[in-house]
Amino acid sequence: MIYVEDFFEDSGIVTLEEIRRRFDLEESRKNSLETKAGFVIAVNGILINLLVGFSFVNLVIALCFIVVSIFLSLLIFFPKPYFLPNVNFDDYFKYTKIKRPDIIKKLLLNYIKTIRKCSELNEDKLKYLKTSIFIMIVGLVFIVFTI
Repeated sequence: MIYVEDFFEDSGIVTLEEIRRRFDLEESRKNSLETKAGFVIAVNGILINLLVGFSFVNLVIALCFIVVSIFLSLLIFFPKPYFLPNVNFDDYFKYTKIKRPDIIKKLLLNYIKTIRKCSELNEDKLKYLKTSIFIMIVGLVFIVFTI
């Protein structure tokens, strides 16, 4: 005989595995955004080397683009509260006193809340990165046309 609790427990475990994968994807997305921001900063550093011999006005304009792009890229690295499903390690010990289906529910809810917050942070980082890349490209176009 199949009990409803057994069914939930099995489907809950599958769901928990799936939501852990989603959490891992958000973690990897954060790392990818930070890596790309580092690349943008490096490219801006190269652009600075191209400014040798520019007139003062063109130098200032080009530097404005580069500095803004670097600043936006650096915002991606600024410490922001990044969330984990269980903030306190003591929470894990508390779970030993809870029935298995209830633990699965609690973990699922924690993961859902955490993924939502992490996704919002990653969206903010993505906006900074896109803007930084756009400004860097505008700066590059300016540099190419003024050389």
